[in-house]
Amino acid sequence: MRVRNTTGFSMIELIVVVTVAMLLTAIGLASYAGLRSNREQQAAVQRVVATLSAARQTAIATNGRYQVYFLLPTKEFWVDELDASGNVARRQITNPGSLPEFMSFESVTVEGVAPTPGAAEIRFWPDGHSDSATLYLVRTPPDPAASANVATIKIFGPTGMTQSFLGERR
Repeated sequence: MRVRNTTGFSMIELIVVVTVAMLLTAIGLASYAGLRSNREQQAAVQRVVATLSAARQTAIATNGRYQVYFLLPTKEFWVDELDASGNVARRQITNPGSLPEFMSFESVTVEGVAPTPGAAEIRFWPDGHSDSATLYLVRTPPDPAASANVATIKIFGPTGMTQSFLGERR
């Protein structure tokens, strides 16, 4: 009688295990890519919101007028100090921020009106109020792995407070 050696795995068992491991890895990588893409977009939106909040806080703290200036073609934005008549007294009192390569300003509406092409300003006063504005940021080109390819930032005029919405047009 012949005794069979049954220790170890058969070739079919090894192929099945390796295939399942590869499938799980592929699913994990796809999920990670979408998560990373969403985090990058969220960080870009938060940079814009932080700049708007800084302008409001500076206006309140210094009892002065400030604006956030958006240079739309280059995707840059910064804070300017304004004089009593609303003209720029000091340009770029903060280092310019910019959107990453994959994001752009689709539109900026201030007080219900689209500003002149290429630039937009949102002003803040010493009591904390501001121009009412809506900014739409879009991913260019759209990323199918991302859950959100658009973001909305709203500035509420009476309070100067901001609110952001990822994946929504509001």
